[in-house]
This record gives sequence, structure tokens and C-alpha cells, in this order.
Amino acid sequence: MKSLALSMLAIASMAAMSSCSSENDPVDEIDKGKDPIAISFGQNIAIYTKAPFTENALATGSKIGLWATEYTESSAWAATNKCDNKQLNVTAGGITFEGENVYYSKVPNTMYDFYAYAPLAEAGNGLTVNAASAGTAPTIGITLGATPDAQTDLMYATPLTGKTAQSDAYNLVFNHALAQVKFTIYKDANATLSSLTAISVNTKSTSTMSLIDGSFTSATGELAMTPLTSSETAVTIGSDESSKTSAGKAIMVIPEENVIGEVTFTIDGDNYTFTPQDVTLEKGKITTIDVKVTATGLSFTQSVTTWEDQGNHGTGEI
Repeated sequence: MKSLALSMLAIASMAAMSSCSSENDPVDEIDKGKDPIAISFGQNIAIYTKAPFTENALATGSKIGLWATEYTESSAWAATNKCDNKQLNVTAGGITFEGENVYYSKVPNTMYDFYAYAPLAEAGNGLTVNAASAGTAPTIGITLGATPDAQTDLMYATPLTGKTAQSDAYNLVFNHALAQVKFTIYKDANATLSSLTAISVNTKSTSTMSLIDGSFTSATGELAMTPLTSSETAVTIGSDESSKTSAGKAIMVIPEENVIGEVTFTIDGDNYTFTPQDVTLEKGKITTIDVKVTATGLSFTQSVTTWEDQGNHGTGEI
């Protein structure tokens, strides 16, 4: 799984569903002899071989959502917290925050928990925020897009808990929450089919992610994802197993057992349908399904094995 750690320099003003509370005058009276310390997060990018993508940082222009709780005895979610879905922006110079700086409390023994996700939930990217309430953590709702280019690579940060005020930055490490699936295709010596022109994958499309550990509720909804469409360049089927051809683009799915239903390949104008069985989908990993075209019609068998260090491998025959 690839992890991303992103820098955060300061945090800002309070607004409904996207806010950070500021320190008030009574708090400043605790210690007049010291300047308040701004909350900040440093950049420390770590790359892991199991990451499904090759980027090692969020792209310039990306947005992050941040929550923070503040407490002296035990952490507890409330309807309004230190930060609630606060927007942070990735710029060419680092991470910037909307609004003014937010400071650590001067109350002795104050502690903080930090939670974050990316990209920020906005209209059109399939993400929604379910706000925190008393005793209940916020969650992120996701509805997957039908095409790879319309899908959102949802990530969550490993929580930072029990933190205290310090001038040094804390590091947030981001993890991919979704699983990735891709197909390859080849044929045996007796097969005459040659051109793959479309792929349709029926899958569940809607779920809710925990900010705490990136887990999902049971997926719902039905969606036909299209890793390859008839408007795109056709794929020439590999001549044998050693020359497998990448069949369309990779898709992202909810990491849940049996979340994938029927898969349809359109080859030389005809549709061939199979249903993968027992595919293990894990967040931050790639599952590759190898499809073999034979001369004997449609058949499909599924096996799951380790695919290098990056996921699981399935196999099938057409």
C-alpha cells in the first residue's frame, strides 16, 4: 500500500461543516509569557511497494479535509470540534490552509487527535461528508464513477491521537482506501478471435468510509463500470500467455468480497460474459484478472494467488 504523508502548516477559522475553532481571550490568560503555538503538520513522504499508483504526493491543486478534537482527559466527538472538515490546499510551495492560523490551547495537558482524508468532498467527485455528532465520528460517503477517469482515489490519513502542543510539525500519512482491479487478455493457439472493443463490469458502487481506519460499510447500489468503451481504441488480444495484453484501464472498487458481479467482454462484435468468484479485494492493492480466449466458447474459472507484492490474481477463459 502506498502511503502519502502531506505537510500542513496552519489551520483556520470556524465555518459549518468546514471549520476550525480559534483560541479565545480566556485561554490566552493561562500563560501571558509565551506566544501561542500554531498547529502545523510536516511533509514526510513514504512509498510502499504495494501502492496501486506511482505518484508519491498529491498533485498541486488537490484539497484535503481535516478534523481535530481537543481535550484534557479523554477524546470525544462532538457536533462541533476543534476542526470539522477543514479545507487544506496543495500548492507548488506546499500545503496551505483556508483562513487564519489556529493555535494550540495554553491550558495545561491539553491533547489533540487529528483525522484527515483526500480529496475534499465536493460536488462532482462522488464524495459526501456525514458530520460528527456527540459521541459519533464523521464518515465519508462515496459513490463510484462509471469510468476510470470519473473515479475518485479516496484516501484516509493514519490518525494522530493523544498529541500535545509542540512547535515541531506532526506528520500525516495518507493511505489508499479503495481496491484496484485490472484485466489482461490473451488467447490460445486455436482461438481466432482478435479484437477486444469494450468491457463492462457490474459492481456495487456506494458505501461509507470510516475516518478512523479506512474501513467501509457494506456496499450497495449497482453500477456498470467501463474500463474500455467502444469509443476507445480496440485492444489486440495477446497471441499467448507470455504476451498478455492490458485490457482497458484499471478501475477502483469498494474493497469487499464479491463486490464484482458479471463482467462482459465484447470481442469481434460478440459479447462474452463471466462472473469472477471469490476475488479478494483489499484496499491499496491491485487485483488482476487474466482472461484467456479459447476456441471452445465461454467458460470461466477463478483462482486467487499472490500477484507479486501488489494484490491478487484471478484467471478466466472465454
